Amino acid sequence: MKNIFRTLPLPLKLGLVGLIPVLFIIYLATSVQNEKADKLAILEKFKAQISQSVMVNSLIDHLQLERRYTFGYVTNKRGESNMMLQRTRTDEMAQSIDSHADGRLKSFRSFTFLDGLEDFRQKVDREQARPDEVMTYYTNSIFRLNMLAPVFTANVTYLDPIAEDLRAQRALSEMSMYLGILRATIYSSIYTKQDPAIAIAQLKGIWDIYKSFETEFYVKASPQTAADYKKLVTETDLSLTTSYIEQAMSTGKLDPKYDEEMWWNVSASAVDHLKSLQRKLLGNVQAGVNKVYEREVELKNQNLVFLLCIVLLIVLLTYYTITSISESLSTLKFAAQKLALGDTGLKLKTYSADVIGSLTDS
Repeated sequence: MKNIFRTLPLPLKLGLVGLIPVLFIIYLATSVQNEKADKLAILEKFKAQISQSVMVNSLIDHLQLERRYTFGYVTNKRGESNMMLQRTRTDEMAQSIDSHADGRLKSFRSFTFLDGLEDFRQKVDREQARPDEVMTYYTNSIFRLNMLAPVFTANVTYLDPIAEDLRAQRALSEMSMYLGILRATIYSSIYTKQDPAIAIAQLKGIWDIYKSFETEFYVKASPQTAADYKKLVTETDLSLTTSYIEQAMSTGKLDPKYDEEMWWNVSASAVDHLKSLQRKLLGNVQAGVNKVYEREVELKNQNLVFLLCIVLLIVLLTYYTITSISESLSTLKFAAQKLALGDTGLKLKTYSADVIGSLTDS
């Protein structure tokens, strides 16, 4: 190997020396780019999951509204036009999920009770469905869809900026679902003039679950989000609704100043406020993921440009060094040939204070 290396031309030897750092830089560049590509792949997958979660939550919103209108229609035959319009919107959202369904959402209708939605609607239209059946069917479907909505950041540290909003919106989703059950059951009790003690006994466990999710929300939400929620609790119909339920739980009676119409409207507004805050947080999560993704793409491109510039600089420096040494040696060779012919009046310029410069001076 040593003899072979000695037989190589000097420019080639110098080129091989310069090639080593170039190869090392290329190796580092490839490693960095692969790491960035892996990170972007994770973000792309997470973006897809967030998009699916947004669609699932939107379908849950539509089903909750359909449950609201259907319950009202079954109990007192009101709001049929709203119910029919909402059915169309629910179907459109479900079809949208069908067109994007893969992985966890594949054939989602078959395990979320939605494959029986049309049959149940026909039962409602034939006036054969009871209010409790409406609540049971839609609540079961919403509950199963809720199981498909969560997205977790796990230990992906670069997703930490959105983790709080992601966890908080999940808690709000559960709260709105259970509040919907509470309001409908209370409405039914007021409308049918049922003994309130029976309804309150049925609802105590559900109210406890609602409050547990509220506690979880405060623990996991950012200070700003918690402040936004407190504003809802004190300044909107959510305050009236929760105060009404808390009073019912403590006294065992329903406040007589609320008739069924007033309770229906106030509690519906409360649920809408919860859903509005949840949608805002989910929108923040989407925007945050997109921002992280765009930043990673930008960093990947910047790293690539920087590494290419480093490689180019090394190549240029290596080329210049090889050319400079070759020219100096060619000049010395030419001078040696002149000296061999007896020409002693040569004057050579010294460009460097190294071995070649010392040889030129001599």
